[in-house]
Amino acid sequence: MSRRYLLIFGVFLGLRLVGAQLVSQPGYMDAYYYYHVGRNLYLGRGFVEGIIWNWLNPPPAITHPGNDYWMPLTSVFIAGAFFVFGESFRAAQVPSLLASAALALFAYHLAGRVFKAERPRLWAAVITLAGGSYFIYWHGTDNFAVFGLAGALALYLASGLPAGSGWGAAGAGILSGLAYLARPDGPLILVLAVGWVLRPGTGASTRRRVGLAVLAVLGFCLVAAPWWARNLAVFGSPLPGGGLKAAWLREYNEVFSYGLDLGPAHYLGWGLGPILQSKASAALRNLNFFLSLSLLLLLPFGLLGAWRLRREPAFILAWAYILALFVVLTLVFTFPSSRGTLFHSGVVGLPFFAVAVACGLEGTIRWVARYRPRWDPDRAVRNIGLIIVGGFVVASIGLGVRAAGEWDSRFRAYADVAAWFRGKGISDPVMVVDPPGYYYVSGTPAIVVANNDLDTTWQVCRRYGVKYLLLEPAFPEPWLPLWNDPNASSRFAFVDQVGDIKIFRVEG
Repeated sequence: MSRRYLLIFGVFLGLRLVGAQLVSQPGYMDAYYYYHVGRNLYLGRGFVEGIIWNWLNPPPAITHPGNDYWMPLTSVFIAGAFFVFGESFRAAQVPSLLASAALALFAYHLAGRVFKAERPRLWAAVITLAGGSYFIYWHGTDNFAVFGLAGALALYLASGLPAGSGWGAAGAGILSGLAYLARPDGPLILVLAVGWVLRPGTGASTRRRVGLAVLAVLGFCLVAAPWWARNLAVFGSPLPGGGLKAAWLREYNEVFSYGLDLGPAHYLGWGLGPILQSKASAALRNLNFFLSLSLLLLLPFGLLGAWRLRREPAFILAWAYILALFVVLTLVFTFPSSRGTLFHSGVVGLPFFAVAVACGLEGTIRWVARYRPRWDPDRAVRNIGLIIVGGFVVASIGLGVRAAGEWDSRFRAYADVAAWFRGKGISDPVMVVDPPGYYYVSGTPAIVVANNDLDTTWQVCRRYGVKYLLLEPAFPEPWLPLWNDPNASSRFAFVDQVGDIKIFRVEG
């Protein structure tokens, strides 16, 4: 790596360290979960969960083997950071800070394939560094940056094939495998890479193309095989299928419905009309992803740049990934897609979009300057580009600051409840909206609320030895009677209210 690249990376990482001060704890369920498993790895417990956060595959006990739904790589990196720096949230931030700074550096490098000038390369890097709606998440313990970096690099290496070397093919496969260990969408990247290598009309022989494709698949399997072996030993299958059940949801809250037999019969029994309507609604909602990526300000320039770069291999693969991701998630994983899945997995396209924005922005300014005799084109590019890119950065930071203002709301509420329990010497498991978040605050085992009637909820509590139910404003619809009247059920005795959270003791 050149001295220039090291300097740029150092500056980006320094800016990340400043931004990291906006948050002081993971903030939401996904991020708490990765921290939770990472901490268990660090403590020598292995891939274990001391919580239950969904009811897709109800485990036999609260403490059970983890990661049958979410992937392990982010937690592995967090555990590694704990070994280096000691256990703390600041240490847990390090993998995301490093990966997101590296992703911006990759955008700078990628732009070098399009521009000779330094300015548009820096634009692309800064746009990636800011990230629009991603800004606040660059500084947390979720998998955005790790997945984005691995996926983007995999597409980049694949774009050089089949002209490139076998090392490039193997590297694309290995990086696809790492992306898979960060998020289950990784195989989509491998499929695109293999399809790109095998395409006809490249001048490469069939034997060479097939050989490179095999190398890519072997690279992927080399990385993924240990995880598959672990799953086979623990769950009896290399693919436990917790996440696959999400394809049969009729609504997102069925993730939290205990005892629901999710499968084709359940889904098709819904009827063709509701199924089609749900997918059309999801498609419209998922278009918001492009707004979150660009904050609307950059979208026209990104579209123009994407058209101008339509023959560049790396960008062809990136746009194919975004399109395939949009279609697969909308049509197959309909309800998770608009509840964060597309936003998470779409991060791979960010550096490519940033370069497209730089291309479209410079092209637009120079085109306008042709019709403005008094304009100096280079000065116009510098000044107008600075205003637009600067505006995007300011808007990104503004969104991040606003999100940071709400970041601690549930954390503070749980801290108050945990203090209430400690004051009474109670450490029994609880049922709560965000089990990994409550565990982070209290160290108490917790299970997620059941999207079921109160009798079924009581049975779930009894099965897992849960003694208390925490009724928050974000409660399942079947619990409405208990929220309106704390004495509505003889199986849940109202004990106290701490802030907005009502505490019930599980009777019997």
